[in-house]
Amino acid sequence: MNRRAVYFAVMAFIILLVFYNSSRSNLDEFEPTPLTKEEILTKFNKLDQTTAGKADSIKYLFFPVDYTGEKDSLFYTGKVKGDNYITEKYLIEKTDDNRLIYVLKDTWQDILLPPARFETYILDDFKWVKIN
Repeated sequence: MNRRAVYFAVMAFIILLVFYNSSRSNLDEFEPTPLTKEEILTKFNKLDQTTAGKADSIKYLFFPVDYTGEKDSLFYTGKVKGDNYITEKYLIEKTDDNRLIYVLKDTWQDILLPPARFETYILDDFKWVKIN
């Protein structure tokens, strides 16, 4: 009788271990795909084409050196409006339906980030050019 209890406990442990590992791997499969720099550059290029000629169209995109495109990653845009600069800070957030989106979190007037501290792109004739 004692052997049966030990066998039963070992089998229950093995079943729980297998179930735990399979449920964790299923969770990993549902992590959203990070937003790549190329996706963001493309989206802002399309946005700029629709706002071409406006005084406050986006001219710069700034990515931190450690940019991953995952939840809580940051990137910045730079606009030129006459002689003034406008910098916008975007945060990547995860939606309820498990997608990643970028959300405008802050806007700074008369501030342009230093290009040397970021991976910086400038919009030249509807094409993003990496400047550093």
